[in-house]
Amino acid sequence: MRILNNTGDDRVVDELRNRLAPGGALDVATPAWSLYAYSEIRELLSKLASCRIVLPSGDVQSLGLVGGENDRVFRNRLQQRWLAQQCSEWLAGKAEVRSSPRSLQQGMFSMRDKPNAPPTSVVAGSSALTTDGPPSPTRSVQ
Repeated sequence: MRILNNTGDDRVVDELRNRLAPGGALDVATPAWSLYAYSEIRELLSKLASCRIVLPSGDVQSLGLVGGENDRVFRNRLQQRWLAQQCSEWLAGKAEVRSSPRSLQQGMFSMRDKPNAPPTSVVAGSSALTTDGPPSPTRSVQ
C-alpha cells in the first residue's frame, strides 16, 4: 500500500493512466463526476471492456458535472456540450451505472486486467472523479 498525495505526478489520474489496461475493467464509486475529469481519461475509458459506476442519488447538479470554481479554464474552452455527448455515448455503450441510496463520502477506483478478474489495483479514500483532487492523501493498494 502507498499513499497518493494527489499533487504533481502522484495523482489519482496518474495511477489510473498507469494501471488501466486496454480490454480491462474499472469499478468506480464516486461522490462527484465532472465532465472535465472524464475528458482527462476519456481515451483510457474508451479502451476498457467494461466499467461499473456507483453515483450518489440526488439531483444532477450535486454531481458537479460542470466542475467546480477552479474549472473556469475548462468551461472557457466551450466544449461542455460536446463532452456531455461523448460522456453520454460512452456511458450508454460501456458502463453500468447504479445509484447509491445514500451520499458517498469517499471515492473508490478498482482496476482489473479483464472483466470478472480480481482487482490488480485499488485507489480508495478522499477522491472523486473531478479535477479538484482530494483535500487529503488517498490510499492506493496494488
